[in-house]
Amino acid sequence: LAGIDTAVAFPPTPIIVKTPACPTVLMPPEDMSSARHWAISGSGTDLEALCMDPLGRLLGFALTGQAAARKLQLLDAMTEHRQPLANIVEAPFPQAG
Repeated sequence: LAGIDTAVAFPPTPIIVKTPACPTVLMPPEDMSSARHWAISGSGTDLEALCMDPLGRLLGFALTGQAAARKLQLLDAMTEHRQPLANIVEAPFPQAG
């Protein structure tokens, strides 16, 4: 600001699409070349897709409908993480019955 170089670190910031019919939150993985797998749950417009590394650490996610309410919980898991997602998130988005 005053002619002094300052390092800036931005936290993970999801892409939020605010639509009444189907709210959507996207947090793509930073490293698209690393080994990962997607776990997808939910039904209809209420879907949750979690991108995890082989150790179970959360790398990214996509949420739609009611699942979009979990964005803060998953962002916390990504920033605190570096530990398996199962240790942070209690239960996945419930399946429609």
